[in-house]
Amino acid sequence: MGHLLAILAIVVVLGRASGAEGQDTDQVRLYVGARSGIAFQLKGEAAPGVEVSSGQQLNGFYVGVNLGRHLGVELAGDAFQTDLSTPGRGKLGEYGMFSLIPQVRVRYPLLDHRLIPYLLGGVGVKITDFNDRKPPGRGVRIQTDGTSVAASVGAGIEYFLADNIAWGVDTRYLVSRGQEITINDRGGHANLDALLTTTTLRLLFPEGPDAPRPYEPPTWRPYFGLRLGGQRFAQAALGGGLEINPEQSAIGGVLDQYFHVAGGVDVRRYLGAELVGEGFKGTLRLRSVGNLGKLSLYLVMPEVRGRYPLLDDRVVPYALAAMGVSYAETHDIKPPGVDLNVRAGNFSPAGAVGLGVDYFLVRNIALGLETKYLIVRGHQVAVQEKTRHVILDSFISSLGLRVYFR
Repeated sequence: MGHLLAILAIVVVLGRASGAEGQDTDQVRLYVGARSGIAFQLKGEAAPGVEVSSGQQLNGFYVGVNLGRHLGVELAGDAFQTDLSTPGRGKLGEYGMFSLIPQVRVRYPLLDHRLIPYLLGGVGVKITDFNDRKPPGRGVRIQTDGTSVAASVGAGIEYFLADNIAWGVDTRYLVSRGQEITINDRGGHANLDALLTTTTLRLLFPEGPDAPRPYEPPTWRPYFGLRLGGQRFAQAALGGGLEINPEQSAIGGVLDQYFHVAGGVDVRRYLGAELVGEGFKGTLRLRSVGNLGKLSLYLVMPEVRGRYPLLDDRVVPYALAAMGVSYAETHDIKPPGVDLNVRAGNFSPAGAVGLGVDYFLVRNIALGLETKYLIVRGHQVAVQEKTRHVILDSFISSLGLRVYFR
């Protein structure tokens, strides 16, 4: 169910282990949240002769405001995709869906405002597009792009780990019946209703009235981190005419999307350590042929941070060093890549060095910038039975969030 699910599980463990105990308040408070989970399509045949898959990963966000003890309003965005196929041909490609829905949140605090059941509901829009055409989709006329009205209704429950940090789970029913999907002479009006099941993390501002105001870092302070950013390979040429280039969805056409999660601890004032999981992908291209498919890289590395707090400990520059393992694999192979038997799937050592700075928005939430150089060598990519030993060093810049539980 995605990297975020694993990290949110760590959130609960760290929060409980640190002795954190929080509660909701009756204040008017702004909040931001992230969610990750699974989207279940409720109809396997979305339109006549058009099939979709179920059980796909979902990621989303929401921003809103608590208007008092029981009522809140928010804007929620959710993105997921399904496989699009027809009987006899198989998978033609992927069908991406993004919903943006204003919602009302009705809460009913329990257990001294620590446990919060809630109901959600709203009406908004859903945007869809067809992408990553597969070999069976060659020469097939596919029309799917569009925007339609969508609605959602659901329920969930949260537990406050601190006065301004809530972890929870929810389930929502997404109503989506306004799209048209046409594949050659098949298709028509589609039913894309889905059941969305997610785990959530919500950060609220300001802190509760009983929260300690000064930032006084203890000796042992656990946290979890999330980073999003851009990545660029240090060299495009991999040898023998093979190249690694940015994806079609690259930021500005030059930076591939980068994702990073971590669980860590500030051991002392000047020292921190964490376990990092991160990933990104690029497009493999053979100069004489064209695009072959995608190459994804996943890394797990223990990392050490040297910290130097400034300005009453609210600004924290740091240097980092890490060493661990990486895994490279090919996927979403294009028709030319199928004919050339493109493949990779191997482990290799990896390391990183970099610099960053965090700014504490409140006592236990820090926003930061980071740039680092990733050293990845020793992977192999095979094309037409010819194996190339490739260098996948990368430059990475990212915006990050650390949430502390002490």
